[in-house]
Amino acid sequence: MIHAYFFIMDLKDDDDHGKGFRFYMRYIDNVCGTKLKIEHEFEDEVEALKRHWWSCDGPCGKLEKRATNRSPDTKEHKRKCGGKFVKIAEPDEPPKKKKEDAKEYSIRME
Repeated sequence: MIHAYFFIMDLKDDDDHGKGFRFYMRYIDNVCGTKLKIEHEFEDEVEALKRHWWSCDGPCGKLEKRATNRSPDTKEHKRKCGGKFVKIAEPDEPPKKKKEDAKEYSIRME
């Protein structure tokens, strides 16, 4: 649900489970007394959401599938391979919701 919150609120993070994600994870843990984990056991469902495909144009030729429209380019990959990721597939765009509608349901977390 943290991913959904980031998507609806159009929030950016430094990685799929980056600092912002972990902040909200700890917040929920503290408020609800839970012990959320980054790992999960629903790989097939996650794989079905990865509809943004990127291919490295360098010697590694790596194929990277992502759920978010964010290039997988990293400094580490550029250093090792020298190539850059080029988008090769993406989903049809669904109709966009108004941000005002999404923000109506947002909560303030400090």
